[in-house]
Amino acid sequence: MIRLSKEALFPTTLPLATRTVVHSDSSHPVVAESVKLIFVTEGWGRLRTGSGTIDLAAGSIVALPAGAWCAAEPSRPIEMVTLYLHSVFAESQVVWMPAVHPLTYHLQVATSGDEAAGALHLGGAAMAALRPRLVSLSEHSLKVADDFAVYADLANLFSDIGRVAGHDSPVITTAERSLQSVRHEVADATWLLREDPGRRWSVRALASEVSLSVSQLTRLFHEELGIGPAAFLRNLRIDRMAIQLLEDQLSVAEASRATGWSSRSAASRAFKRRYGVSPSSFARERAQRMLTPVSK
Repeated sequence: MIRLSKEALFPTTLPLATRTVVHSDSSHPVVAESVKLIFVTEGWGRLRTGSGTIDLAAGSIVALPAGAWCAAEPSRPIEMVTLYLHSVFAESQVVWMPAVHPLTYHLQVATSGDEAAGALHLGGAAMAALRPRLVSLSEHSLKVADDFAVYADLANLFSDIGRVAGHDSPVITTAERSLQSVRHEVADATWLLREDPGRRWSVRALASEVSLSVSQLTRLFHEELGIGPAAFLRNLRIDRMAIQLLEDQLSVAEASRATGWSSRSAASRAFKRRYGVSPSSFARERAQRMLTPVSK
């Protein structure tokens, strides 16, 4: 068992560090005195943890609490960029992150004392869009970094995760509107989907609304957001469903219907793939966390 102490991980005053490793063979178990966010940028395989085994592919993001061990088992060479966050710092980040962002949920679990690992699977295209942010964070460890620049890169990384995942939140929406590089057709299309996610959309109907062909719209979505229109709408509906479960206290069946799902079981499967838990467990656990005072 390899142990990474806080002193080894955070030799400066910065409460975060980044390391990139390529595994060709199974690794020894590693435990760190920090919260870990593992980004899989290339390859595929599995990650063994104390709470179970997680399938990995390019686009996977795994959240591990401090003190939890993990070991990589690559099926082919797998590149992992690991972001180590001091536990207190990780808790402070959760406070300002959007409540229904999937990464927020997993960070809350990782900082709650629970030993379970959580995983998101965004896909290779999304990870390709995130990679420049990860490279920028990694470069800070190679030089004397300006603290503000590091924190700004981290905030941008979290915002980009929400953007490429089609996350629906006021924070991400504001950021998207400020991105001058986003084609107006894509901005118009995402606005239409956000305004009426329950509509029986087809890619053809959406393309017609913004005066593009299906192939043009699909290509622009992948170029600008890293995912296609259908995947964007699916993620949007899941996030709206999460809001309705929490804020409107709807049942799973009611929330799935209200957000455009024709099948509750299909909605539940999609929700679990995105959030790592079933919608009923998500609502129950989040309600318990909101009602339980935080002990310091």
